Amino acid sequence: MSNTTIAREFPRQLLPWILAQLPWLLLLWQALWLVHFVQTATWCCDGSYYLTAARNFWADGLYFADDFSGYRPYLTPLIVGAVVRFPFDSAIFADPNLGYSINAALILFGTSLLLTLLLRRRFDARAWLMLTLPTVFNPFFMADLVVPLQESATLLVTLPALVIIGALLMRARYAGAVFLSVLLVAVVTLSRMQNAVIGLAVLALCAVAWWRSGRRPRVLLAGVGAALLAVLIALPQFAINQHRFGSWHAPLVDEMANLQFQHGADLMRYGTALMDGEWRGVRLDSAWVDYNLATLAEHPYADAGWRVIPHVLTHMFVASHVDEPRTYWSHGPPPPAGFWVIVSSLIAFLGACGIVRDVRHRQLVGIPLALLVVASLASTAMLAVESRFGIWAQIGLALGAARFIFARPPPLHPGRWAAAALAYSALAVLYNIWMWSKL
Repeated sequence: MSNTTIAREFPRQLLPWILAQLPWLLLLWQALWLVHFVQTATWCCDGSYYLTAARNFWADGLYFADDFSGYRPYLTPLIVGAVVRFPFDSAIFADPNLGYSINAALILFGTSLLLTLLLRRRFDARAWLMLTLPTVFNPFFMADLVVPLQESATLLVTLPALVIIGALLMRARYAGAVFLSVLLVAVVTLSRMQNAVIGLAVLALCAVAWWRSGRRPRVLLAGVGAALLAVLIALPQFAINQHRFGSWHAPLVDEMANLQFQHGADLMRYGTALMDGEWRGVRLDSAWVDYNLATLAEHPYADAGWRVIPHVLTHMFVASHVDEPRTYWSHGPPPPAGFWVIVSSLIAFLGACGIVRDVRHRQLVGIPLALLVVASLASTAMLAVESRFGIWAQIGLALGAARFIFARPPPLHPGRWAAAALAYSALAVLYNIWMWSKL
């Protein structure tokens, strides 16, 4: 064989080998990011609250001491408490609070390794990337996962579940996908009430999966069985409400929800700021409405007039575009034109394109993903918002972007799509700079 032939054939032979190693390279990528996020993890207030609530829950059981009982469901303290204890007891660390971050990172890495071992031989590189890159290997979600908040409890359950559900759908195992999807709604809703926004998307997914299966009773029974199991998971919360309020429904839910809806649209929470390790509040000023806490009661939201529209759209922007993969800022706000804003805006653009493409081509997940993003953005549109509140929109857009990039057949005119994505990213950065200039 001549040197010229070897030079031509070597890349063709090397590519399959590289693709075969791709899952292990992604695991290395994940490990490096998790180490970084664990080292830089910092929190206060809500994070400290959940660590205390978790200790109380695991010490005293369902009727543990909790000032937010009923409004904040029991499942997050349960999950946080489990992570504090597994795989290592946090007490063995010099900083027990850091133990949560280490354990959460180890759980995600171990789960990803297990999924890799189970699925790598069943799917090609394209399908594997479509399943894992927007979920368990997504650095935006890794950053939130290592901080003891509702988002962490949600992501620890959701990210592996999405990989499994996606794999089942690719294999046309509709009954299993429906069962896990319905069960996921119950678990994440009992981690954070706002997570109930995924219910409409999961209902659509179940309906489409049932229809694609040829309307098999097995798929329908899987959904019913998961719903019954969901009721059992919710029973402890009903017991807590009955014990504290004498009713299955907690009045605190209505009180806090009314407060949130009353003032939420007036406030713009870009993120929680820490100064010298202590909570100093959040960015409350709006780019559109000149309100602050001191004058909020004197200037009701209705007085904003036409400015309501761009204000609400700005809430949606903040919920779907992330300045930096960090839950709390400990050294001042991130740059409004930084690397991560560009990456996040590219994901948002390509994700929207991927979802539209799936809907147009009547793909099974097209309508469910569209409903997931719309419902999540709608839930943040009228609420005071931090980027982490739009977690479901970010999940939907990340999945849509992966489907757009790795779709078969690939999109026509990739150069035009790349130019459009870069143009949108530039506009998003300019808008982000303008918003920060108003604060």
